[in-house]
Amino acid sequence: MKLRELVAGTGLSATSGCVEEASLEAEVTGVIVGDVLSSIMHHARHGQVWVTVRCTPNVIAVAVFKKLAAVIVAEGQVDDLALNLARREGVAVFVTTRSVFDVAGGLWSVTNPAVHVMRTAACDLHIHTCLSPCAEDEMVPEAIVETALERDLDVIAVCDHNSAENAAQVILAAAGAPLLVIPGIEATAREGVHVALLFPTAEQALKMQEIVYAHLVEANYDSAKYGGQRVVDMHGRTLRIAEYMLAGKTSLNVVETVKHARALGGMAIAAHVDRPIFSVATKFGCIPAEMNFDALEVSPNASLDKARDFFPDFPVVTSSDAHTLEEIGRVRTELQINGLDFRCVKEAILARRFKQEETLPAREDAS
Repeated sequence: MKLRELVAGTGLSATSGCVEEASLEAEVTGVIVGDVLSSIMHHARHGQVWVTVRCTPNVIAVAVFKKLAAVIVAEGQVDDLALNLARREGVAVFVTTRSVFDVAGGLWSVTNPAVHVMRTAACDLHIHTCLSPCAEDEMVPEAIVETALERDLDVIAVCDHNSAENAAQVILAAAGAPLLVIPGIEATAREGVHVALLFPTAEQALKMQEIVYAHLVEANYDSAKYGGQRVVDMHGRTLRIAEYMLAGKTSLNVVETVKHARALGGMAIAAHVDRPIFSVATKFGCIPAEMNFDALEVSPNASLDKARDFFPDFPVVTSSDAHTLEEIGRVRTELQINGLDFRCVKEAILARRFKQEETLPAREDAS
C-alpha cells in the first residue's frame, strides 16, 4: 500500500509543506506505535509509518535513519526545529488532534481490509456544544461524550452553528473511549439553508471554519446581549467567547458551501429537510441537483422510513440535532460499517448500509 492510499483512507492532512508529492508514492510496509526512541530504533523497519505523541528533531533523525515512510503525531504539535529538519530530510510528517488509539485503530483498519467484519454502529451525526448560541450551557465536551456512551452511541458528530472551535475538545474528551467523534459545522448558507458539513479531522473542519468566518454576514457578536458562544476546553472551562455572530448566515450560497467542504475532504448533508425553516426542501420545494449533497437529514419529528421513500435519490439519515444533554441519541441512524472511522461512516452512508430505526418524540423547534 502506498502512503497516498493510507492517508486517504484515514483522513490525515499534512503539516505545513512537510509532505512532498513524491513521498506520497512511498510503499508502506507496516505501522509502529511508540514514544521511546530507543525502542523505535530497535524495532522499526524500513517503510513503516511511525505513530507518536511527540515530534522533536531527534524523532526526525530516527525516521531518517530507519527510512520510515512517515511520522504521524497524535494529540500533539511539532516544533519548528523538527519541521525544518523534516523538510530538509524529506520526511513526511502528519499532525492530528486525534488520540493515538484512534489513529492506530484507523491505520489498522486500512491496512487489514481482509479481516474487516461488518458491525452495526449507532450514530447521532448532529450535536451542538455550548458554542452554539441556542445550545444549553451544559453541552460541554466531557458531558457530551459521557452521555453519548450512556446512550450506547458509537459515532457522534459535533456540528455547531458556523463554527468548529469546540470540535477538537470533544475529540480529546473521547480519547480512549469506544466512541468516534466526527468534527463538523452546521453552516448557514446565503439562502438561509442549514448544511451539516462533516470532516475526517478537526484540522480540516477548522479550515472550513476559516472560510465560513470570512463570509459571515454579521461579523460582530455582543456577548453581553446574547450570551453563550463559549469556546471551552474538554472539561468545559471557558477559554473565550467566540467573536463572530454564529447564529447568522454567510454570503456563500449552498453550492459554494458544499464545494468548499468537498475540497477539504468533507461531506455535505442537507440538515433537517423536513422542517419548515432552515430547510433546503422547504426553501426550494425540492432538492436542487446542482447542490450536490451527499445525503439528507431528517429531524426527530419525521418518520425515517417515509423520508427514505419520499427522497429515493439520496441516502437519508436522522439525527438528534441535540441542544441539551437529554436530546443526545433520542434518534439515531444505524449503519453497517467495517471500521470505526470517518471513511467507513461516509462509505456506509453513501452505500445506504442502513438499519432502520423508529423515531422518538422530539422537541418542537430544534435548529
